[in-house]
Amino acid sequence: MIDALPAKYRVVQIMRDVEGMTVAETAECLGISQENVKVRLHRARARLRKRLYELFGSKVSDVFRFHLSRCDRVVYGVSERTRPYQNTGVPIKAASLNHEQMPFPGQPAIH
Repeated sequence: MIDALPAKYRVVQIMRDVEGMTVAETAECLGISQENVKVRLHRARARLRKRLYELFGSKVSDVFRFHLSRCDRVVYGVSERTRPYQNTGVPIKAASLNHEQMPFPGQPAIH
C-alpha cells in the first residue's frame, strides 16, 4: 500500500514513520522546508487511511482503536518499564524497552 503513494509522499512517510527521523532531519535530507515535510506526511497518512477504509470499510476503525482497558494496560506497561529512568535525566529509547512485559499481570500481551 505504501508503494502506491506518490514518491514525494512515500519518501517522507518512510523517513518519518519507519526510520523515525525528525521533521528537521527529513527536511534537510530532502532539501525541502519543514512545513513541506509536515504537509507531505499529513497527505501520505490521509491517503493511506483512505485506502484502508476502501479495503476494509468500517472494520478499519477497530484497527485505530486505543481506549479503555487497552489504554490502561499500555500506560501501566510503559510506566513500569520506564520507572528505573524516572527522575534520573537519562533519555529513554524505545528500542531499550521490553515490549513483551507490557500488560498487567494476568493480562494477555499486546503485540
